[in-house]
Amino acid sequence: MGFFSGEITGDGYVPSRFHQLIWPKNASGNKVNGVGDTERYRPVQSYHKHHPFYPFGLAEQWFIHKCMYDFRISNWYFKHWITENIKRLGKVAGAKQEDTPENWTKTIKERALADDDIHAVGICRMNPEWVFADREIPRGEWVIMLGRRMDYDEFSKNMKGDFVSQCREVIKSYVKGQETGYRLANWIRKQGYYASFKGGLSDDHLFLVIPAAIEAGLGQLGKHGSMISDELGSSFRLTPILTDMPLIPDKPRDIGVDDFCMSCRLCTRDCPADAISDEKQMVRGDMKWYVDFDKCVPAFNELYACGLCLAVCPWSRPGVAPKLTQKMLQRREKKTAEQ
Repeated sequence: MGFFSGEITGDGYVPSRFHQLIWPKNASGNKVNGVGDTERYRPVQSYHKHHPFYPFGLAEQWFIHKCMYDFRISNWYFKHWITENIKRLGKVAGAKQEDTPENWTKTIKERALADDDIHAVGICRMNPEWVFADREIPRGEWVIMLGRRMDYDEFSKNMKGDFVSQCREVIKSYVKGQETGYRLANWIRKQGYYASFKGGLSDDHLFLVIPAAIEAGLGQLGKHGSMISDELGSSFRLTPILTDMPLIPDKPRDIGVDDFCMSCRLCTRDCPADAISDEKQMVRGDMKWYVDFDKCVPAFNELYACGLCLAVCPWSRPGVAPKLTQKMLQRREKKTAEQ
């Protein structure tokens, strides 16, 4: 362990001395996230707030500046800055174009998937329970969730110790999603309907996107705390668009993730911070997979967003996710028939 570099040990990840200095001594992200609470309530944002004046702000700012000023990554951070600060949403057209919710839904999905940077799309109704407690409930009845597959060869280089390549791929995927999000939101606004985009690396997060993606039928929550899709595996990023255009929602889908994660221990074993549990935990009234914030985030910060749990996940390997879904559901059907 050095002043600016941590160390992976047999007992977990030991942060650098510098990170230990800037990490708050009397704050717990697990407590902020509501671990152990049986009451349902709106979430409180524990990270990615993009300003230093909150308990974990200095640690987050250090991570951001590490990436911004690393020449191997900074190109994509600059593109994010351009997208976030230069591109703007246009005015909503005065006259609404008329069509059925079925046709609008079909058109939205076709336009999204026609973009080479988007590989999955789903729609759900906005749920106020997802919105951070310090934010107003946003305008827009519907959430359009876009999914972008990451380059597995680049992302999985973290398994060989190259955390910079996977970080670059993550930022690239968020930037590509941002660009598509702005294009699609502006197209909706030209049809006379409200649409807004806030996601990816945006400094204005409004709500939890994973519950929305689950509700929109893109997949299920995995043991590693990220989405698993039967199309994209674990190696993908999400982009949300809010709109009041009349649409038809998709439905949540059981693709066998829980059955698989109950018996698989790869992410639990390979997490350098020992932050992934084999058991679900109660979080704000829901029993769910949860990654220990206080163990994960220091390693996340120092290992360029780490991502080992996603790289080792069997669902992430190209072409594997559809086969795993089929296998898990067939196994469940067989077990049910034998009972």
